[in-house]
Amino acid sequence: MTSAPTVRGLLRAAAFIFCAGGWATAQEPSPRVVRLDEALKAADLIPDLKVAEAAMRVAEFGVQAAGRWPDPSFTFATRSITAKESYALSAPLPWPGRGARLAVAKAAAEIAGTERQAARLMGRRAMRLAWFTLAAREDLAAAALERASRMRKTAEAVAALYDAGRIALVESSRGRVDAAIANAEQTKAEEERRIAESVLRRLLGIEDATRIEVERPTPLFDVAASLDMALTGALTRSPASKAAEAQLKAAEASLRLASALRFPGISVELGADRNDPTQPGTDRSIGVNLTVPLGSGPALAIARAERDRAIALREQVKREAKDAVEGAWRTARAERIRYEALRDEALPAATQAADLAQIAYHEGRFDIFRLLDAERALAETRSGLAEAYLAWGVAYAELLSAMGEEGE
Repeated sequence: MTSAPTVRGLLRAAAFIFCAGGWATAQEPSPRVVRLDEALKAADLIPDLKVAEAAMRVAEFGVQAAGRWPDPSFTFATRSITAKESYALSAPLPWPGRGARLAVAKAAAEIAGTERQAARLMGRRAMRLAWFTLAAREDLAAAALERASRMRKTAEAVAALYDAGRIALVESSRGRVDAAIANAEQTKAEEERRIAESVLRRLLGIEDATRIEVERPTPLFDVAASLDMALTGALTRSPASKAAEAQLKAAEASLRLASALRFPGISVELGADRNDPTQPGTDRSIGVNLTVPLGSGPALAIARAERDRAIALREQVKREAKDAVEGAWRTARAERIRYEALRDEALPAATQAADLAQIAYHEGRFDIFRLLDAERALAETRSGLAEAYLAWGVAYAELLSAMGEEGE
């Protein structure tokens, strides 16, 4: 009889060791920590950038093609009565408009270069937004988890006081309500974190379901020292401004080309007739062919209109760039001030107030409503801190994209 408990104890111990070992082997691997600079390097691999790079290579080949001479044509013919062999070579000259054609092709290559830069900046912008979003969602999920834990303990304490007959049913019910809401918000925050994690994972090109999280502590970053510096950078370095300038160059080159094509095109023609029974020897010929451009007038008018449109578009882009930079700069500055105020002042005060409210409630100096208000203020402060960091990061990413800079 004495051996049975010992055997059962050994079996329980063996089962515990087996389960513990199984749990250790089945435990999820540690999440992969993603740094912001690591994510930005991965932005160079996005498909949009590869498409833009291919378009730039096409434009560069276009410059080479524009510098080549026009293709000559060769004709061979035979006749039944006169010359048995007739040869003709027509070689168009690259004038007029050879320089303008090269200018148009070079402007197209410059446009392709600005589009590649824009694609790269947009990829880095998307990567920043995804990284900052995941950072904020992690903080929001952590805040929701802490709130749910605090509200669960509060609800249990309130229920115990109600069972002891020390408080009314309304206080117990209110505690259960806030605990249920906190649990639901925790579930929602966790799902939103998973969504943000999936977005960043796809941008990074991670195919499997490896858990990822951002590096901690999250970085703090500065915006341009002054708004004037940011505006100057946007007008000189942003892809939109560069693209507008390149479009204007292309339109001006097209206008010069249309003006040059008002003059006739020139071709040199060489010919020879052989084995003509009616002529002694070989009959050679040389001539010049002129192509009269009857449709040059409308083409020139279209080119002028395109040039005027490019000028107007450049001014529009400048205004839009200024608006985008100023909006992002002021938003980033305001959100940083908000973030620092919440982190340094509001959060410590809200935490202290919630802890003191818990003590006061258990001592009977507070009612449940004042306690829940303090807990709600703490939760809102934690959530506001994460939201301020996200807004700050989004504005920072927008500012760098508008300025054409790639800060780390």
